[in-house]
Amino acid sequence: MKKWFTLCFLVISTSVCLGQNDSTFRFHGKVIEKGTFRPLSFASILVVNKRKGTASKSDGGFSFQVNIGDEIRITSVGFEPWFYTISEVDREDKRPYMVQMEEKVYELEDVEISELSDNFYLKRPPRDTLKIANPFLNTENPTDWSKSQIVPLENGQAGFAITGIFNSFDRQLQQKKKLKELREAERFIKERKTEREKYFNKEMVRRITRIDERVIDEFMEYCAFLDGEIIGKSEYEITLKVLQRYKSFLRR
Repeated sequence: MKKWFTLCFLVISTSVCLGQNDSTFRFHGKVIEKGTFRPLSFASILVVNKRKGTASKSDGGFSFQVNIGDEIRITSVGFEPWFYTISEVDREDKRPYMVQMEEKVYELEDVEISELSDNFYLKRPPRDTLKIANPFLNTENPTDWSKSQIVPLENGQAGFAITGIFNSFDRQLQQKKKLKELREAERFIKERKTEREKYFNKEMVRRITRIDERVIDEFMEYCAFLDGEIIGKSEYEITLKVLQRYKSFLRR
């Protein structure tokens, strides 16, 4: 009987010691905006030393397992990052932790404004480089290169005509050429966008990640896939790429 009581005492003592040495517990709370107390949904929460992460819920709430000494980092777009180290106090205190995120302030460089002088080049009359007179051309308007020009010969004969040699310098032709290039560029961008959406679109992203509608545009912009990465690829290859980016998106 004495041996039985001794064995039971050792088992209970060992259990108590193991329970005291186990520092794993659940860290829970809510991510809110400082001052307004507005909940911040889908904030990225990372346990730095374990390289594990999650995200706050739509109401800003979070709950996950931690150990004493874990380093926590919480980030959200437009807010300063929040850092915290888990301590013994957090294990003893069962109340939810309110994480108040401060809005990030962006500082712009100073811009110095100075008064322009009267002879500043923007105030000078524009020079028309196309109006170049040629004294060797026998014409009433030697600056009009778009019309036929007569070049006189030294022996007094009528000479010969030069027709449309400088038409490429005509303003209207240059404007038409630039307008055509712009239209071709717009058509190319539109066709390429349509081609991309065949392989990478919101419907496919929703099906793969089950992501919330409020952040799907931000996530698709975060993916930043090049045309060569998605166009012509199989659905399986694109799915792997989307899941990989989604994992890094949650750990930002």
